[in-house]
Amino acid sequence: MQRAMDMEDKILPKIQLFLWECYHHSIGVKTCLYAKGVDTDVTYPLCQQAPKTIIHALHDCAVINLIWYQLGKGPSNSLC
Repeated sequence: MQRAMDMEDKILPKIQLFLWECYHHSIGVKTCLYAKGVDTDVTYPLCQQAPKTIIHALHDCAVINLIWYQLGKGPSNSLC
């Protein structure tokens, strides 16, 4: 039980940092890099259908939805 609590203490700050970076558009997805002046193709390479935004890469992409489904999360209409 203590080991699980120790792992939770280590994971929680990483999740908090990831969410903070997403909120502040600091994740290096192509649209964020392009907005900061990096000359790059913004198309998401997995689906070649839309720009690679944080929301598309984690939620909206059909390829990603298949992965979520395989992980047991199933299709979702919200991020909650």
